[in-house]
Amino acid sequence: MPSCKISSRCKNKTFILNYHKSARMQILCVNYETLILQPILTLVQKMKISRGLRNNNPLNIRRNATRWKGLSAEQNDSAFFTFKAPCWGYRAAFVTLRNYKRLHGLSTLAEWVNRWAPPVENDTAGYTAFVARKSGVAQDVVINPLDKETMCRVVAAMSQMENGVPAKMEDVEEGWMLSVRN
Repeated sequence: MPSCKISSRCKNKTFILNYHKSARMQILCVNYETLILQPILTLVQKMKISRGLRNNNPLNIRRNATRWKGLSAEQNDSAFFTFKAPCWGYRAAFVTLRNYKRLHGLSTLAEWVNRWAPPVENDTAGYTAFVARKSGVAQDVVINPLDKETMCRVVAAMSQMENGVPAKMEDVEEGWMLSVRN
């Protein structure tokens, strides 16, 4: 009986099948790859993505009564919002940080992170130090929440802290633009 050998010599890390003897076996092997192996690889890749990125909610904004613009029609995560695209999650983060200043009088990175990631459930000091280092914004400096450059750096650093990977700046900046429109 002809055999089908799987190897992983392909640049994009998908499988190449070595075919033996018959075209019929070649077709069976191709079907096996596309119908069985690819869905498994896709599932494994999705499992590696952080919750915040899977939900298009890079700063992990918890669900509450707020009806954010850009929310996904289906909210499958019981704890965190799911947005249509990452830019909408970033928009919500920018609006929230502006509200920290406007409604609560919080104006420094340390004050924002203390509210965003409270010590009862986070290493707030470590979070603040990480964001300060990555953004270049000192922990105790008053931040203008309308300063695009500073805010994008802070939110990108917070996203990296939340997800373990650098933020895509085009998504952060698109979120900023959505947040200042209204």
